[in-house]
Amino acid sequence: MPTFYSDGLRFNYATRGVGSYTFFFQHGIGGNLSQPFRFLGSSNDKNLNAVKEAGSEALPFRLAAFDFRAHGATPLGDPKKLCLERDRKRYPEPLLVTLSS
Repeated sequence: MPTFYSDGLRFNYATRGVGSYTFFFQHGIGGNLSQPFRFLGSSNDKNLNAVKEAGSEALPFRLAAFDFRAHGATPLGDPKKLCLERDRKRYPEPLLVTLSS
């Protein structure tokens, strides 16, 4: 699993699909980075490998996601440094399209 660092904390991330545009999608509270990818496969998909086999690599865009702090395989780290936007800015791949709330 690829990783990147923010404030010394290791984050896991994944991408799927091809194309020149990247849609950056994040999981909900209590989820992990596999949650966004499940929307692209069948309801029986249980992990990223199952989604990959379901054909999400053929998407005309890229979907990217990472585990929030204290979610999935990413530890909490220093609670005083919680900042989703700062962590997202340290994501290593260029994002041509981003959506934020």
